[in-house]
Amino acid sequence: MLGEAFQFMEYNDHDPVAYAHCQAASVFLEHPTDITIYHRILARLDDLALSADRSRALLTYLANTSDRAPVRPEPKRTSTPTTVGTPSG
Repeated sequence: MLGEAFQFMEYNDHDPVAYAHCQAASVFLEHPTDITIYHRILARLDDLALSADRSRALLTYLANTSDRAPVRPEPKRTSTPTTVGTPSG
């Protein structure tokens, strides 16, 4: 569906512009046919995207069911300071 990364920009005082970039080149597209292509890509992404609530629910589910390394308790620390060497006097 998506070949390369792009940005789609719409302005109040200018026609929309698509900025497409790949490893070999970057280009600004303003022709109406090109803009229509990027509108379709964005519409398809909108159709595929989960709502905010469904995204949150999915992430919560994945976090709760994923294999995680067990959390080990930190070793107990003694409250008695350890003295190394003797003070010279």
